[in-house]
Amino acid sequence: MHRPACVFLGLLSVGVFAAAPAGRSDQPPDKAPQDKEPAHSKLYRGFEPKSLRKTCQAHFNPLRGHGFRSGLTFGDAPDRYQLFHAEGTMSVEQLAKLLAALKADLHQMAKASGVQKVGEPSDKIEDRPLRVMRHLYYGRLIKPTSARGFYLTYADGKIAGAIDVIAALNSDAVDQWELVCAVHEVVPK
Repeated sequence: MHRPACVFLGLLSVGVFAAAPAGRSDQPPDKAPQDKEPAHSKLYRGFEPKSLRKTCQAHFNPLRGHGFRSGLTFGDAPDRYQLFHAEGTMSVEQLAKLLAALKADLHQMAKASGVQKVGEPSDKIEDRPLRVMRHLYYGRLIKPTSARGFYLTYADGKIAGAIDVIAALNSDAVDQWELVCAVHEVVPK
């Protein structure tokens, strides 16, 4: 009685192994095949939020939460996002120091990745497209008039991207800040 079940499982195993891919690709996952350009810039592929978290921990008192999400898209927008967020308590003066430190860290990341700056970095977050602001704080209760931050735009071949850092007060508290750093790119088709 057990013999037919064993034969069936044996045949099923052979079928599954025969249909599985035979081996791994010789290409590292962050490199495009030789005949194709990478889908994202080196900055996007290598974005590492650990240094941002350390910078935030040094300025928030205390850092209540942080996280990182990758490969996000929102609606029909052509951008693909990597988001780092942090939240906690700090004074307005401490926030200015945090934004300056993050600006230095992110400029260093961009320079090390070899992307080319497109235009000058700016502290005028009101110059950002509304869709960027909407996506950065989707579902969060913030005071929009408290928003401050900076952005820089870059290019890597045909790939256009931006780094946006925006902090805003939580609508429920006086000194509770929510900060979002987004590296996002529009991938050419």
